[in-house]
Amino acid sequence: GSGTRTRVMPLEMVRAALFAAFAEVLTPLEALAMELAASTRADVVHEDEQHEGSEVLYTGIDASMNPGLEDGYSVAEAMEVALGGRSFGRGGTLAMSATITAVLKS
Repeated sequence: GSGTRTRVMPLEMVRAALFAAFAEVLTPLEALAMELAASTRADVVHEDEQHEGSEVLYTGIDASMNPGLEDGYSVAEAMEVALGGRSFGRGGTLAMSATITAVLKS
């Protein structure tokens, strides 16, 4: 972290903001994926079209987070900001990790 201390964000605020951000990005993507899967189902494709083996099976989105490769884009840095500038691993890190995990699973 930068060492600058600010106010700690309440966990419910972090959860709500993270959930909203994921929903904003993933909801349209999921709708598109479901539409693609539906349009390639065998009972939807016309008999005169050659689409054998082209069925798309949609089983969901993997919303797990990968580490950012640039400064300012890592999960740890985001957690430090939400924790009011506390270094990763200090008080609140475990609760913040649990909150992020709960959002990813929802």
